[in-house]
Amino acid sequence: MAIADFVRNSGKVIALEPENDEHYFERQNLYFLNGQYKLALEDVRQAIKLNPKEAEYYQQSGILRNSLADTQGALEDYNKAIKFNPNYAQAYYTRGSLYSTAFSDYGKAMADFTKAIELNPKFGEAYISRGLLQAVLSDFQGALEDFNQAILLSKDPDPKMNLLWNGTPVEDYESLGMYRRIADNLLEGVEENDQNSRTAGIHKYRGDIRLQLKDTEGALQDYNEAIKLAPKQADAYVARGDYYTQMQQAEKAKADYNKAITIYSESIENPTIKASLFIHYSDRAEVYSKIKNYQATIADYTQVIDIGGPNLFLSYESRAVIYQQVKDYEAAIKDFSKAIAIQPEFIRIYGRRAIVYLEMKNYEAALTDLSKIIELGKNSQETEEFVVVFAYLQRGKLYQQAKNYQGAIEDFSSLIKLQPNSPESVEVYGRRGLSYAQLKNYPAAIEDFSSLIKSQPKNHQGYTYRCRVYIELKDYNQAMKDCNQAVAIAPNNPEVYFARAGVHSGLKNYSAAIKDADKIIEIAPDFPVGYWVRGAMYFAQNNPSKALSDYELALSKNDKFAPAISSIAYVKYKQGDKQKAIELWQKALTIQDDLTGTKLALAVALYQEGQPEKALSLAKEAIKIDERFKDINHLQDNLWGKQLIQDTKPLLNKVK
Repeated sequence: MAIADFVRNSGKVIALEPENDEHYFERQNLYFLNGQYKLALEDVRQAIKLNPKEAEYYQQSGILRNSLADTQGALEDYNKAIKFNPNYAQAYYTRGSLYSTAFSDYGKAMADFTKAIELNPKFGEAYISRGLLQAVLSDFQGALEDFNQAILLSKDPDPKMNLLWNGTPVEDYESLGMYRRIADNLLEGVEENDQNSRTAGIHKYRGDIRLQLKDTEGALQDYNEAIKLAPKQADAYVARGDYYTQMQQAEKAKADYNKAITIYSESIENPTIKASLFIHYSDRAEVYSKIKNYQATIADYTQVIDIGGPNLFLSYESRAVIYQQVKDYEAAIKDFSKAIAIQPEFIRIYGRRAIVYLEMKNYEAALTDLSKIIELGKNSQETEEFVVVFAYLQRGKLYQQAKNYQGAIEDFSSLIKLQPNSPESVEVYGRRGLSYAQLKNYPAAIEDFSSLIKSQPKNHQGYTYRCRVYIELKDYNQAMKDCNQAVAIAPNNPEVYFARAGVHSGLKNYSAAIKDADKIIEIAPDFPVGYWVRGAMYFAQNNPSKALSDYELALSKNDKFAPAISSIAYVKYKQGDKQKAIELWQKALTIQDDLTGTKLALAVALYQEGQPEKALSLAKEAIKIDERFKDINHLQDNLWGKQLIQDTKPLLNKVK
């Protein structure tokens, strides 16, 4: 007899006894088996109305609400199920699953799975779910122990084990009614529900954990055992394909992936239960993505979304990730946004959408998403920290890019406080130090760069950054020590020679600085920086023709390299061509508006050419950015010529 026939019969029974809550509950299970979740929910709510203290009704209502993406309603139902039956192992289990998947509240999920096992020590599914959660938390040994126990239970010959395995008290079996007998009948002989299939699934999970623990031989044994026990269970082939991929055995991996696709396709063509279709499409989509058949992946996720299975937001997220992979950013944003609309508290999706916005250079939208992550993360569980860390790091970078250095420092400090020993924190010491340096807080910058050096003593970056700060402090002795160390660590990195050239320039050892510039050119002949540095040193040696030649060489490598354009203007000014100098300084600032010295030099030239109001405005703007430009000594350190310095004095008197 088909499910539809049972439904019709149930309707007749309800018509005879409309106040009997059990009849509604039995019919809702028929609807549930047929994937008709809304109709099932209507019946179970009617059963609750007639019998408001039956824990099992709330349990089933929670399952249905979760299937319909009403996660908050599902949580309320599970709570009531536990309230009316504090020893209801299944309710703890389903609530734990909800905490884990929908709310990322792994602490509460772990407590619920453990409680379910305490109430039913043979609750195999609870061991599996707790093992999977421990894997997420990187407690691989704990996961291994849970999967070992699950395998032992799966082989238990106790005829009641099928009930205990799913958390059902044996004494309740007879009271489960007609729907349980129908379900048993429908599933009879279906391999994915038999003992071998169940045991195979756990071997697959244990293989994954053994692989994490570097037990590659044990992992392969588990995958092979899973396939032997259930040769039509696709996920074992997928897992073994992943194993072969990691072992760089591409042909074996491809064969396993294709076998999995074949099995999923057969399941889609001949589904045992309609409600399982979304699972088969989801699984096949994942395998298609592994073999980089992205169009097929998108098509399968679209099928999942059209079917409308539980946790639909995850399907939108998965499809969005593939759209991002093929650089269809607009489609990715739409799917991430739909996922957020369904599950607005799910932090990870904001992070994924922020990444797409960053790739699109839509920094304002990215900033909004990153701020939302930080807001949600204030009450997050420890396991969500990686997303919050990502948000602080990326928002700090955006603040840095926007010259909001104080905002960047605050975000980087929050990240370091959250995870003081993470790889991100090591990077952040450097970034925070640069922000401190921009705000002229040199002691704090030196402290951060010293922390970076302590964490990564064989990385030149900390020494290079600290060298630059010592240059600003005119502590050339310490600067030279740091730069020499940076050169020793990274002799083929042009950045270290650029920094050391700055030390030589501060010491007025221009010949040594030219040698460092030559080294930059040798390492990176197609980049403009080396030519520009060498040109500046020639200019300091009062050799404008050689300086001009190098500046032009720099522009031949990059015609929008603003420092070289500005430097040519200095030469022109020295040669008396003030109009050309003005034209070049204006061009340089159009390309790069944060050149403070260029801004002041342009102001001086405009003042000399009879434009005092515009000159005064520009000069004030430059000095507001960096007050050191009020000091003639600072101008000399920046290699301003005698005439330009002389012409600057009357303008500075006006600014004061």
